[in-house]
Amino acid sequence: MTPKPTRSAWPFLSKFLGFIVVLFIGILIGAYLISRQVDPVILDDHGNYRSGGHGSAR
Repeated sequence: MTPKPTRSAWPFLSKFLGFIVVLFIGILIGAYLISRQVDPVILDDHGNYRSGGHGSAR
């Protein structure tokens, strides 16, 4: 029988998973900050461009 791997057998695993979590959160924050500066182009029912989604309600 082989012994089960213990936490001390994989000391890099918690650091690696922590790095992945921090990287994921950083990507989410970066995407949020970039998306706030974007001026969206919205198409109407006929495919014509309408500029901006904010304050262009009729």
